Amino acid sequence: RLSWIGRDMLRNNPRVVRIRRQLVGNVVGSGIQPSVRWLGEDKEDPRRKTVERLIKRHCLRTEFDADGMKTMLGQHGQAFGTIVGDGEVLLRRRYRRPADGYALNFQVQALEADFLNTDIDGPLPNGNYAVMGIEFNMLGRRVAYHLFKDHPGGRYGAMPATTRVDARNVIHAFD
Repeated sequence: RLSWIGRDMLRNNPRVVRIRRQLVGNVVGSGIQPSVRWLGEDKEDPRRKTVERLIKRHCLRTEFDADGMKTMLGQHGQAFGTIVGDGEVLLRRRYRRPADGYALNFQVQALEADFLNTDIDGPLPNGNYAVMGIEFNMLGRRVAYHLFKDHPGGRYGAMPATTRVDARNVIHAFD
């Protein structure tokens, strides 16, 4: 696959690394800053302050990332950089229980397109059809993604199990 060649260049060619960094810096910068636009009459409504506090506690900390490595702003750069190298990226919403202790009930996991099980292709038993791991209904609308539970290149050659993820929980960003 071409993405493997691109990844090799991103690891071993300093010019390519520099170009990618410049692209990410120019397009994403420090990330899209979240803000609250309050439509209510009272701009000092305590609910607005609560929402702003939740954003700061969740999105601007590494708790936002399901892998615990990046804030929401850092994931913007990571996602765009992955699109530059691979042409696409998957952002998966992972729901969390209140007992998990997060300010909000979800985290976001950035995944390479390698996580798509491209062997799931053609008609499916539920009446839908798949194209390279992406499931469509009969109207042609994306309804699910068939994702490996682990990276397919990390299991000593064995293919990991696949899980069907509702399309509402996946952003498939691509060029």
